Formats: sequence, C-alpha cells, structure tokens
Amino acid sequence: MYMYKKLLTIAIIVIGIIFIFLSSVSDVFTVLGLLFVGFGIFFIYKFKNNKKSKSLNNTEQYDSSLDDNKKEMPLSTNSTSSQKTKEFYNIIEKNKNRSKYTFDINIKEYTNDRIKEIVEEYIENDYYEKDELYEGYSNSDIEDIGDKIYQLNESSFDGNVKSFEDSDTYGVYIKDYFANEIYIGTIFKEDLDKIRNILYYGKNISCSINLSGGKYKIYDDDKFKVITKNEKYVPALSISCEFMNNDDSINENIVLENKENKLYKLYVAKIVGTSFTNEDGEKRLDILKEVKIFDQLKLEQFLYESKKAVKILTYDKKVIGFISANEAEKIYDLITEDKIYKAYYYPVISVSEVLSKRIKILIKK
Repeated sequence: MYMYKKLLTIAIIVIGIIFIFLSSVSDVFTVLGLLFVGFGIFFIYKFKNNKKSKSLNNTEQYDSSLDDNKKEMPLSTNSTSSQKTKEFYNIIEKNKNRSKYTFDINIKEYTNDRIKEIVEEYIENDYYEKDELYEGYSNSDIEDIGDKIYQLNESSFDGNVKSFEDSDTYGVYIKDYFANEIYIGTIFKEDLDKIRNILYYGKNISCSINLSGGKYKIYDDDKFKVITKNEKYVPALSISCEFMNNDDSINENIVLENKENKLYKLYVAKIVGTSFTNEDGEKRLDILKEVKIFDQLKLEQFLYESKKAVKILTYDKKVIGFISANEAEKIYDLITEDKIYKAYYYPVISVSEVLSKRIKILIKK
C-alpha cells in the first residue's frame, strides 16, 4: 500500500512538471503544474509523518508488552521464531520475579504463649514506634470507631522452616528480637510435598511468619469505655524464592540430614537414556512419572561393549536410565567396593519448568 501511494505521488509531481513546461501555451498549465507539484510535495510529507508515527506506536506497543506483564508481546503464533522469542521473554519474566507461597501452621499448645513473649520483646526493645501500635489511634479514636483495633496489624517476623533430623516432617520457627529461632509448630501433612519441592528446587529462599490476632482494644458499650482483650495468635508461614537453573550447583541446594551429612559423601549425577523404551515395551518416561523426588533408587553393574556401565532402577527393579559413560566406571567401582549407602531420585527444575533427571548418591566415607 505504501509503495502504491509513493508511485501515485511521483506521477502527480511528474504531471505537474509537464504542465509547467507547457506554460508557454497557456497560463492555465502554469497554475495546474504548480498545484500538482504542490500536492505531490504535500503527500510526500504526509506519508513520511504517518510512517514515523506508525513506527513509534509499534515501539510503544512492544515496550509496554514487557512492562509488568500488562500485555503479551505482539508475536505471531504461526511463526516458530516468534514463538521461541515469546517463550524466551516468559522465561526471563519468570526468573526475574520471585515466587511466593503461604502455608498454615500446625500449631502446638504453647505456640500462642511463645509468640506473645516474642511480640512483647520487640515492643519493649522499641522495635515498634508508638504510632505503629494500635495503628496510632488513641482511646477516644477507638471509641468513635467502635471496631477491634489490634496492637499490631498485619505484622510479620523473620522465620524459618527446616526438616527434623529423625522425622519426615518440617518444623516452623519464628525469630525473636535477638534472632534466636523459636519453634512454633509444623507443616501440615498435605503440604509436605510442596515444601520439599520449594526447599530442593528453590534458591535464595526467604521465610517470614505472618501474624493475625493478639492483643486488641475495643469500645465496650456496657462499661462505656475502651477495654483491652486478647485473641490467640494465628501464624502463617510465608516463603518466597527463585527457582534453580540447570546451570546452578546442585550441591549447594541439597538439604541433608545431619546424620547423613556426617557419615557419607555426596555425589550427584545425571540420569541418561530416559527417553528409551525397556525390553518389556514399557517407556522409561512413563515409569519416571510415578517416581517422586527422593524416592530410593537401585544401581546395578553390567558390561557394555566390554566397558563398565551402571543401570539405574526403581526400587521395584524397573530400569529408568543409566549413569553417563564418563561417570560409570567410578560408580561401578564404588559398587564393587560396597561403598554405596543409598541412592535417591533428585530431579532439578529449571526456570522453564524442564526437569533434568538426576540421582543423588550417598557414598560411605
């Protein structure tokens, strides 16, 4: 369309020039010639401005598509390269933003008393200013409002979550004013798998304890004054983290029980050959779908073309893959020397949500 308009403009200018050459025949040709040339110059100026404006609009649309995820990038879904570009920006966006999770806490009988002591400790040490307590309202203000006004509203304290040494569950801790970790409860059973995945796949993890409840003031209609009461604190665990990339060091992200950490060396290897089918016709990827993180695996020696090799099997002896050729000899010899204590399935998730299948091996020292 732009080329067509350009050719039409050139034709108008050419006609104008011809009319100017014919001015000796009649003054009418002079007027027509000047008009045609003038129109031609005007159209050229207009088309250039339109093109520039359109280019700026496209640039603004592209920029805004990357701003706070307000729009998707203007990419054609029919183009492979465009789709890859779109996926690339999705990965960047996902890696840039920290994921956030909130969990209810299975509290104990003493949880409320411990939290109460910690809150009072923070207040006594002037951690909170006066205008932060009861939202800065005076008793007369609260009398006018008539609703509950909590001493601390939507307060949050540093916290932590970590596995117990001799148990399959996780303890939740709140930090007091002096940064001591005070145990306040456990993770509910239905949330254990999610917590494990966050702690194993996550990096730069931060935990906090969000509190609701506690001491509050309210106007008593019967006593005609503001009174102070207490509710039990309801703590919730808040976790934020980034996700591991396949380039990250796995060893820095693994959480071992203290007992195992002291007695065994850690070795992590990739599981290769997972896309093949076993001799019985069962696909290894289908078997892996049933294998969960930290499920125990078996290692089996064999020779492949006279070279040492190692199969990786589930605990019910289904083959899911092999130790890679450059690591197989070392693991083969460790099996021969009875140095292998345990092996676990340990997949690592990337920012693009692709799992890299890996095995964690504990070696006797």
